[in-house]
Amino acid sequence: MAVSTFEGLALGAANAATAGFDFIASPAGGGATIINTLPYRGAQCMQLTTGTAGGICYAERTTSVGVNSTGQVFGRLRFRVPVLPPDSTGMRIILVADSTGSFRAEVRLIDSGKLQLRNAAGTVLATSTLTLTVNTYADVGLAVLVFSTSVGQIEMRIWDAAGSIAETLTSPANQNTTGAGGLCKLQVGAARSGVNNYTVVVDDVDWATGDYPSIPSSSATVDAAASLSAASSLTAAAVRVAPSTATLSSGSAVTAAGVAAAVAASTLSSASNITANALTVQPAAASLGGASDFDADATAVSDASADLAAAGLLLADATVTAGEEAGVALPAWAPTVAQVADHIPYMTVDVVTPGSQAYLGTFSVATSPTDVQALRLIEGAWPPVAAALGLVAEAVYPLAQHVTALRAAAAIVRAFPRDDGDLAKAAALDARADADLLRLISANDAAGSEPVLMPVYSFPPAPAWGDWLL
Repeated sequence: MAVSTFEGLALGAANAATAGFDFIASPAGGGATIINTLPYRGAQCMQLTTGTAGGICYAERTTSVGVNSTGQVFGRLRFRVPVLPPDSTGMRIILVADSTGSFRAEVRLIDSGKLQLRNAAGTVLATSTLTLTVNTYADVGLAVLVFSTSVGQIEMRIWDAAGSIAETLTSPANQNTTGAGGLCKLQVGAARSGVNNYTVVVDDVDWATGDYPSIPSSSATVDAAASLSAASSLTAAAVRVAPSTATLSSGSAVTAAGVAAAVAASTLSSASNITANALTVQPAAASLGGASDFDADATAVSDASADLAAAGLLLADATVTAGEEAGVALPAWAPTVAQVADHIPYMTVDVVTPGSQAYLGTFSVATSPTDVQALRLIEGAWPPVAAALGLVAEAVYPLAQHVTALRAAAAIVRAFPRDDGDLAKAAALDARADADLLRLISANDAAGSEPVLMPVYSFPPAPAWGDWLL
């Protein structure tokens, strides 16, 4: 089905058809409106309010996968509320109904911040262990897994902010999920009467058969061969990831807080601009053409062969960090981001693609930490190793790289812990680094590297009578 994203719609009272619904229930003093102040992503979302008389306010889709479905149906949405419901009866947020509008399965938010899975009779079948926070989006799904009068089964699913499944609650297979005319309606919003002026904000609404629909994450991804042609723009907070042959052509702009990541052969052509607080990540063969600008607080990260061509400007507080040639050079034995990630592969899981559990094997804009954040910790890991060695013999570069990678991996785990166990993992990485550092020092000395000699000063003791001359 098509995801209702509410983008490009006129602000104000929502039109059911243009918003991707078949019907919107608008009670007195309330209703559905398109707003641009609280979107999960993009620029717009939809707000549903019960109004002054406490009427039901919801948006409804009838199934376009087979009217009066007698098979599996799956609904999903992102929603947020400014306050929790007033009692344990809660507020229906998403539900599946039959052709007469009778509820067959529903998810309610209650006053504790928990979500409840309820059946056609309104009986609570399961309550989430997760607690929702007001003014924060939740990603929730509702499914009818088995259509039956006696062995029906329904399910509620919650995803975390990274799009990974956080909790799934499934009913016993003893429910009556049939109804008049089958299952043909998905309703989202504030579907409970008697609660005045209650507001639910929704974004990215969809439903499907066979499995839960995939809805976009907060970051858009362009996989390969992406091109931003002349005068094209990446707007505020946008993320574009182009693994190869990406080009920002003449006149292109990456605006405030945007992130452009181009893995190889990327070019910022003449007159291209990276504006305030923007990041451009170009691991190899990156080029900044003539008259290109990096404005205040911008950061360009290039692993190798980065060039700042004639008339290129780095303005106030801007930095360029490069593995070899541009900006502040790392030592030849400094580890790459991927080499550090080899020690903590579980930290490279894709947190952008909904439902993905794939290990990427390195850090990128799709991981937490990102490659930029990881690189900063790598830059902090090599100086202590260099200080312990003095001059580093070329023969021990691989071991120096290994020790630094362990130090950086420990720093990353400590800075971005997944759970309490990560602190123990960081300590174990540091312990390995300590042991290998001793071997590195011995190997460096054996390789003939001379230690850095520090001046030593010595003075004779002052005579006792000297005190009388003060």
